[in-house]
Amino acid sequence: MQQPIPTDTRFTLVVYDTGEAARLAQRFAAAAISAGLAIEQIFFYYSGVHEADANRALAQDDPMPVIPWPDLAASGNFSLNVCIAAGARRGILNSSEARRLDKPAANLDPAFELVGLGVLLEGMTNADRLVTFDN
Repeated sequence: MQQPIPTDTRFTLVVYDTGEAARLAQRFAAAAISAGLAIEQIFFYYSGVHEADANRALAQDDPMPVIPWPDLAASGNFSLNVCIAAGARRGILNSSEARRLDKPAANLDPAFELVGLGVLLEGMTNADRLVTFDN
């Protein structure tokens, strides 16, 4: 028989890709919050950084988000962190990075924050469980 997860368990989630990986991460986070569990942070890495693109528009046949990332983060009181290096490689920039890299515009959704890998390590240290999502 499977033991229930203790209610004081904290999770850090890492989203490595868009599409189904991101939708699974959203469902997991929503279920954890509903069960009274805590999310330390969600970290977007590699192609997962595209989830933070404010200019992204889903096609009609794309899977819709379970709960939009900003709403999910607000309901669970956690941060949405985007790897600054992976974001820059894929054109996901806040205004200061766009200026620093001499790019014409920023496109980071304001609900997300560009951070270094140290923030992921801190989230892993503060969490009881690390859960990754990839396609």
